[in-house]
Amino acid sequence: MAELSREQILVAVISGRGPVCLQGVDLSRIDLSNAGWLAGADLNHTNLSHSNLSGANLKGANLERSNLDGASIVGTNLEGADLNYTKITGGNLRRANLRGASLHGARLVGAILIKVNLEGALLEGADLEGANLEGAILRNADLSRANLRMANLRGAILDGAKVSGTTLESQPPTASTDTAPSGFDGTVNCVGLAEVIQIFCHSRSDLRLQVGAPTGSGTIFIRSGEVIHAETDNHSGEEAVYEILSWDSGSFETLPFGTSPPTTIDKPIEHLMVESLRLRDEDMCS
Repeated sequence: MAELSREQILVAVISGRGPVCLQGVDLSRIDLSNAGWLAGADLNHTNLSHSNLSGANLKGANLERSNLDGASIVGTNLEGADLNYTKITGGNLRRANLRGASLHGARLVGAILIKVNLEGALLEGADLEGANLEGAILRNADLSRANLRMANLRGAILDGAKVSGTTLESQPPTASTDTAPSGFDGTVNCVGLAEVIQIFCHSRSDLRLQVGAPTGSGTIFIRSGEVIHAETDNHSGEEAVYEILSWDSGSFETLPFGTSPPTTIDKPIEHLMVESLRLRDEDMCS
C-alpha cells in the first residue's frame, strides 16, 4: 500500500515551493489519475507499481529508475520526462504523450503502447520485447540497440528513427503452411511459460507455441493475441492449457500459426492464468 495518500501529496504540492519531491517514496497502487499538479515532480526511484496515473500531467517529471510495473498510464502526459532505466513491464501507456521523453535502458516488456506519441524520444537500449506499439508515433526517435523482438509495430510511424544495432524481428507469419518456421526457442525454467504466453498475447501475435516437457508435449494456438485452442497428448481446449501451465520445466518454440484449428477457448488470457494458479494450488493442497 502507498505510504502517502493522494490528498497528502496534493497538500505537499500546495504548501511547497516548486515541483513536489517524492523521491524514493512507496506510492504503489495509489490513484493519481487526472492529477494536474505533478509536472516536473521528482519521482526518482519511486515505487509506482500498479498505480493509476491515467490522464495525469507528469510533463518534465523525473522518474529515473522508478518502478511503474503494471501501472495504468493511459493518456498520461510525460512529454520530456526522464524515464531512464524505469521499469514499466506490462504497463498500459495507450495514447500517452512521451514526446521527447528519455527512456534509455527502460524495461517495457509486454507494455501496451498503442498510439503513444514517442516522437523524438530516446529509447536507446530499451527493452520493448513483446510490446504493442501499434500506431505509435516513433518519428525521429532513437531506437539504437533497443530490443524489439516480438513487438507489434503495425501502423507505427518510424520516419527518421535511428535503428542502429536494434534487435528487430517481424511477427510470426500468418501463412497457412509450415514450410518456414520462424521465431525462437527458449527454456521454460529460465523464462517462465506463463510470462511468455502473456507477452505473445499482449503483442497480438498470430502463432503456434510448441511446448515440450519431461512429462509430455503440447501446442497452444494464439490468434490476434487470443488463445483460441490448445492440445496435449491427454487433453484439448482449456484443460490442455492448464496441463501445459502445470509443467515446471521444458522448452518452447514459436511456429507459424498454420491451418486454423477449431476454436475451443473463448476466455481471456487473464482468466486462464488465474484458473491455472487456482488448480495448481488445489493440487498442492491435495
